[in-house]
Amino acid sequence: MSRSASANTVSDMERKLESQSKELWDLKDNLKRHVTTAELREMLEANDQDSTGSELDLRDRWYLKK
Repeated sequence: MSRSASANTVSDMERKLESQSKELWDLKDNLKRHVTTAELREMLEANDQDSTGSELDLRDRWYLKK
């Protein structure tokens, strides 16, 4: 692979990672705006996930288990 092709691949990967990161933060922001802490706890419990901790802990945890 040439340096140019390699640089394009890295640049493409960086764009994809940036896009993915933005989507994740948008989801977290929407959770904060539209879902109460009690609702987050209820959703986590309904999906057999740990519902203890701060609101930030809960928002970080909601997407971990598939």
